[in-house]
Amino acid sequence: LPVVLICGSIGEDAAVDAIRQGAGDCIHLTQLHRRLAQAVQRQLDQRALRHALHRPHGDNNWVAHSAEQSLASFPVAIYVCDCEGRILRYNRAAAALWGREPDLAADRWASARSILGTNGQPLRHEQLPVAVVARTGLPIAGAEVVIERDDGTTRHVEHHPRPLRDDAGNITGVIDMLIDITERKRQERRLLLSDETSRNMFDNSPAPCMMNLPGKHISSVNDRFVELSGYRRAELVGRTVDALGLLVDDAEGRAVRAALRRDGRIDTMEFNFRRKNGEVRRAMVSTTRVNIGGVEQYLHSFADLTPQREALAQARLARQAFASISQGILISDARRMTISVNQAFERMTGYSEAELTGRSCALLQGPDSSPATVL
Repeated sequence: LPVVLICGSIGEDAAVDAIRQGAGDCIHLTQLHRRLAQAVQRQLDQRALRHALHRPHGDNNWVAHSAEQSLASFPVAIYVCDCEGRILRYNRAAAALWGREPDLAADRWASARSILGTNGQPLRHEQLPVAVVARTGLPIAGAEVVIERDDGTTRHVEHHPRPLRDDAGNITGVIDMLIDITERKRQERRLLLSDETSRNMFDNSPAPCMMNLPGKHISSVNDRFVELSGYRRAELVGRTVDALGLLVDDAEGRAVRAALRRDGRIDTMEFNFRRKNGEVRRAMVSTTRVNIGGVEQYLHSFADLTPQREALAQARLARQAFASISQGILISDARRMTISVNQAFERMTGYSEAELTGRSCALLQGPDSSPATVL
């Protein structure tokens, strides 16, 4: 069976090493349900074709009739070169991808107006993936190029060349499967633009924001979160919330995690938040699940409730002092309409607060009072 490596993260060392050693494909866990069956079938089909091609019948006449039938039936672009780069066989899908029928007498290694590397520079014949495999004998998986066609259009293509060997193990040619990834590249560009927009919104949000992998380390924070936590960015990214001790109350931490497991989101939830210097702040969090570059993460948006709580506490103290002071106090607006009075004022005037609230201070003027006495 073909080797298909399943990896947990993009760029994983095991995946890179396996591809270098000739693994047929590498699939990220998030794409497993979509790509595994296709990858296995593709490798099986390619192996069947290679076996059919391993039957020499003379100098350059070793491509068997069964192989030619198999080649023509493939829905993806496939072609076969000898070790000199001459195109021996190709199917209709390959010609359609190149945008023309190859000139078997003149073309070497491929057929297109020009072939560019991912840096946009033209590739020489010996730099083409199929030529590299013929020279080294090592298979290549997913080498990207850009094909420029005669009609001026371009296609992004992945090469999957494999060496063909005779019974003695000598390289007799190369079979190359071409996969048109133009639409995928367009989607990647759209996703990148979307990711950049999301990143700008994240970075410039007026609210403290943090992203982390579900149950794992913090992947990103914005400047406002750095201010809230008191940590430097480098001290936050790569560490877990628990390791940093950001949640003061274990019960509140369990409630946050339970809500995420149950609902995958948090509308609003309050908790005590510990800063780097040990100061405890009362905070509110809202959490949603987002997909960034194909990776599921939690996006947390925070609000520091401590200033509001402190202002409310001060207001309560002021209210208590206002009510208990022995001097009579009346508070009015700019139009001299009564807003509030304390208990001492009620005792002094005989009016209740309900009787005075919303009424003009002129009510307090007697017949012998100077107009300037009551403002």
